[in-house]
This record gives sequence, structure tokens and C-alpha cells, in this order.
Amino acid sequence: MLKVIRESVGQTQEQLAERFAVSAATVQGWESGRRPLMAVSAGNLIAIRAQLRHLGAAPALLDALRQGLEADLFVGEILATAHDQAHSGGHLLGGWVVTRPFTEMTAWPIGGAAPLAIARSTRQALRHGPVPSGPAFGVDERTHIVTRLQTIAERADRRTAEGLLLARQAYYLLGFDTSPNTMAWLGQMYRMNRQAVRTVPGWCRPGPWPARPRAR
Repeated sequence: MLKVIRESVGQTQEQLAERFAVSAATVQGWESGRRPLMAVSAGNLIAIRAQLRHLGAAPALLDALRQGLEADLFVGEILATAHDQAHSGGHLLGGWVVTRPFTEMTAWPIGGAAPLAIARSTRQALRHGPVPSGPAFGVDERTHIVTRLQTIAERADRRTAEGLLLARQAYYLLGFDTSPNTMAWLGQMYRMNRQAVRTVPGWCRPGPWPARPRAR
């Protein structure tokens, strides 16, 4: 996201580094992920956002930067936990209804579709040499994330509202992975849920899966 914003305001890494009073290697590290931007103090993050706003960065892109940090924390927790230690109780996906921007940001490296705020950013980028069009997971990382989400969905207690919310939101995120194995797993879970899930106060019986959001 930092790279997208930098390119949208017509700055090179060297120019942005001078603005932030850091080395160009630091900016390169932030953009590549070698230096997690999450490790920067809250005060410095606020200062970085203020500088980007002063350079003319669109508010929607600045919001997307914050959402990217939230997605990094979420995905980082998944990657740091082994599958046999995956617990559904108290999981983030069962405690709050995730927003569409957060979902788009988290699913970006899974399905390859850029979030709406980025898709609307059409300014020509200042790029040197081949660069990826967006964040991407390695094969092992992708497999770990998909398997972990499947595990917590399978272990969710569907007798409770929290468990139903957890399973539904895990299914939604997994729907961005169009691999045959994941699609087959989702179909199997749908059939099982239709048979096993009873109505919970405040919830309707599970119906067809919601359609994935499309950019308008």
C-alpha cells in the first residue's frame, strides 16, 4: 500500500525517504515487507500519514494503508500459528463482523483482485524494472493460510452465534481462493451445515453463500 500511495503522488523511493528523514533502504524495506511497517511506532505512523496527505495522497488510499496494516496483523497471526494450535474460541472472526475494505485487503494476495480504493487509483506509476502488481503469498504461505482458515471453520461451535459468525466469515474469505480443492471443501461444508446447523436466536438458517463483492 505504501508503494501504491507513493506512486500515486509521483514520488520515488529516494524522494520519499528524504521526506521521512530515513534511508532509501528503509523505504524499500517497508515496500517489500523486509521491514514491517507495523514495527514503526504509532507516533511515526501518524507522521508518515500526515506527510503523505501533504503530498496529495487520496484519503481513500490513506484509509487503505491502515486497512493493510490490520490485514498484516491478521494474516501474520495465522502464519505464526501451527494448525494443531488453531482454536476457534475467541477467534477474531467470531468476535466482530469484518468490513468489506478489510476483507478486500486480506483477500488481495489470495484472489489477486485489488481493493476498490486501489482499483480506482489510475495515476501512472513511477516504476523502474519489473514489479509485482500486488502482494502475493508463496505457495507454502498460501497453503498454510487456507488450511488454517479451514481448520478453525471446522472447529467452530455452530451451536453459538459466535461459532456461526466465525464459520461464515472464514467461508467468505476462503471463497476468494478459486482452487478446485478449496471449492470442493466449501461445497462439502455447505452440505454439512445445511444438515447440522439449528437455528440460533437472532440468526436465520444458513442459506446460499453470499456473492463475493465486485468492483463497480
